[in-house]
Amino acid sequence: MKRIVPVALALALVASGCSFGSRRDGPAEAVPPADQAAYLKETAVAPDGKADTPTAVESALVWSEKYARAVEEITRRDQENRRLADENRQLGQTIAGLRTELAQAQKELQDANGLLIDVRRANDRWKADVLGYRDEMRGAHLAELDALHKVLRLLGGEVPESAPAASAAAPTATAAQGAETAGTASEGATGDAGQ
Repeated sequence: MKRIVPVALALALVASGCSFGSRRDGPAEAVPPADQAAYLKETAVAPDGKADTPTAVESALVWSEKYARAVEEITRRDQENRRLADENRQLGQTIAGLRTELAQAQKELQDANGLLIDVRRANDRWKADVLGYRDEMRGAHLAELDALHKVLRLLGGEVPESAPAASAAAPTATAAQGAETAGTASEGATGDAGQ
């Protein structure tokens, strides 16, 4: 075991390039220029002293600027997002209120529509009743005038000329029916007068 340690140490020195007992007295070997150019291409330092790739400090500065811009952008977008969320919340509350008002307005509109329909029906009934009564009243008045005209003739009074024209001018069937009724009544009156 004692022999293994010095042998391992010697192998390590030989592998690293050390030589025992040989010494160089001359100057160091010069590296040919072609080898220097290849070496310079592999290094990060440019021939004028500036680096092609940024140093760690420059890289850190660039990344910190990018980080600052990203933080600003995130902050701006976050504020915009909050503003839009607040606006959405307000619009949602407005919509809820408007929906309530719309439901109330629709209910009132349905009630008003039903009321208008009822009023229209009542108005149509009233018109029919008034027009029907008007015709009935007109017929009754004509029948009354005809009866009075016949009574005046029977009694020998002067009969104005306008009375027969008024009864002849009535074109309705109710006036004709009223005249027939009055005619039968006057016949009954003449029959009584003749006896």
